[in-house]
Amino acid sequence: MKGKIVLVRYSNPYSYRGFKALTAEREGAAAMLVYSDPAEDGYKRGKVFPDGPWGPESHIQRGAITYDFIVPGDPTTPGWASVAGAKRIPAAEARSLPKIIALPLSWHDAEPLLENMNGPKVPKSWKGALPIQYHLTGSVKVHLKVEMDTSIQLYTVVEARIRGSEFPDDWVLLGNHRDAWAFGGVDPSSGTASMLELSRALGELKKNGMRPRRTLVICSWDGEEYALTGSTEWGEQFGDELKKKLIAYINVDSSASGPANRTGNVVPDFHADAVASLAPMIVEASHSLKVPTGEPLYDVWRKSRAQEEKTKAPIVDSRLVNTRIGSGSDHTVFLNHLGRPTVGLEFDGQYGVYHSMYDDHFWMEHFGDPGFKYHIVISDLWGLLALRLANADVLPFDFAAYAANIREFVNELDHKSKVQQKVDLRPLLTQIGELEKAGQELNTAVASSLASSSLNAEVAEKLSRQLMQVESNWLASEGISGRPWFQHLLYAARYTYAHLELPGLTEAAEKGDWTVAQAQVRLLEAAVDKNTQLLRQAKRDLETGSAPQKTHR
Repeated sequence: MKGKIVLVRYSNPYSYRGFKALTAEREGAAAMLVYSDPAEDGYKRGKVFPDGPWGPESHIQRGAITYDFIVPGDPTTPGWASVAGAKRIPAAEARSLPKIIALPLSWHDAEPLLENMNGPKVPKSWKGALPIQYHLTGSVKVHLKVEMDTSIQLYTVVEARIRGSEFPDDWVLLGNHRDAWAFGGVDPSSGTASMLELSRALGELKKNGMRPRRTLVICSWDGEEYALTGSTEWGEQFGDELKKKLIAYINVDSSASGPANRTGNVVPDFHADAVASLAPMIVEASHSLKVPTGEPLYDVWRKSRAQEEKTKAPIVDSRLVNTRIGSGSDHTVFLNHLGRPTVGLEFDGQYGVYHSMYDDHFWMEHFGDPGFKYHIVISDLWGLLALRLANADVLPFDFAAYAANIREFVNELDHKSKVQQKVDLRPLLTQIGELEKAGQELNTAVASSLASSSLNAEVAEKLSRQLMQVESNWLASEGISGRPWFQHLLYAARYTYAHLELPGLTEAAEKGDWTVAQAQVRLLEAAVDKNTQLLRQAKRDLETGSAPQKTHR
């Protein structure tokens, strides 16, 4: 590939275009063209726009190719806020800036290049849906000229706050980005519409004297499409404060993007991503809402998850929420860098116009969510979760569920990479069992205190502050090898944006570096033990500090 222009294809399952660019750069390519094949998002999938939801021959999937899987945000301020007067590194030293030029194409414009190549035939797994023979190389020359503005421009994060009536220094953060590649009917404007409606509703509650006990912060992020910049820089700017005050961040990138892909199923698939300590709260909330068909959200969620997993067996509640969280949206800085719990919500389906000019109001009105009914469900759920966190006597974290989830991560990694053959995982698994036990005992103690109305406000607030420390304890200041910005021991993202659990240990095991793997196991053991002791202390404080007294329920 050295010195050549490479033509690459968007693929399903999704692989972030920035990793394609990095791969081309590493191989010495001069430039990259990336196109959308109709096998992924065009006529092979069904009717195309304007007759259906899939992409027409002229649609182009735009998108950044920044290497934000290494460090997101402004490439010239890696790890600190990009504000007026900030120190900046030269662009040549910025690890997240590509050293290759790239351009997205429609399949209409890629087809003449593909059909005129005459080298070796592609393997079956690479072949797309165009009625041509696909080749890997051969006698096609392209002149590529890209003009771009590389000057520093202003991004603006818009905030709204409702100050908490009792605990103003405890924050629940809600966010959606508003920048789009074109019209952004789905991404991000559907999420923005839901956020604006939620903001209006919360404002009405405030006008009517119903102020939440804890502070609600609502942010409209700018610059998400370019390296997650708005949220990352805001998070870095207020990082010290957020580590102390932020209970959780609830993100909605897009609210709704069409009916489900499965034939005959008109209800879009509901997806919730969250750290496992918040998963039970989301499942509980799903019982309280109905989708436009009249069915409970919980019921349609279970059905779609069973179909996704291709099983006829009932899906248990612990498998409803996706606890394997990758990157690609504004939760990244809060979870991976600041160690704060995150939640993501969306309905999705047949969305074939991603990042193109066809992702507009017409597409949404006719295919994405006619009547905007699922937008409303997202607003309702978003608000319900936010107020549950803001008004709870004790923050609804379930650390027994978190411990069970961490055990799954360890066992899955061992199954895949045979870690136990090189590193003794038994002490770590034993400690995870102790964390689970401590979480179960604390759950029981909290439930008993609430049921007997013996939990006074001072003890409840102290307990909530202790629970907020747990996620912070998963941070390792040195970060992942080669990517120190990513500091969470349990969560990171692969270069493709895909989820990556136990990142330091997983990457060491996949490289066969068992010395580093052993060190990572020790870090995990220490963090698990620290959180176990924290939960046990919280239970002792709860039992000794509770007194019979009516509290807000």
